[in-house]
Amino acid sequence: MATVTYAKHGDSLDEDAPKHEFAANPLTYTTYQDRLPKAREAAAVAYGLRATRETYKTTQRQLSIRELYISRKKYYNLARSLSDLPSGNKGQP
Repeated sequence: MATVTYAKHGDSLDEDAPKHEFAANPLTYTTYQDRLPKAREAAAVAYGLRATRETYKTTQRQLSIRELYISRKKYYNLARSLSDLPSGNKGQP
């Protein structure tokens, strides 16, 4: 059985086509990071903190104690699923 360790762009039969190696762990791509258990745990904790209108900085501190991380963009986008939270800083204490 052959193992492919690189990919070519465009025409796979063209020897001059640019190619690159695959990532050792495909979950390193940001698109797939949500599938990791730590990312799910971080989102659950952040969701609870977002519901209490905590700032990102406070949430970041709470998550770092647990060795978890969530991006600022992802944290503030949690508000979309919390319909009672105002967008922006209006509801921040």
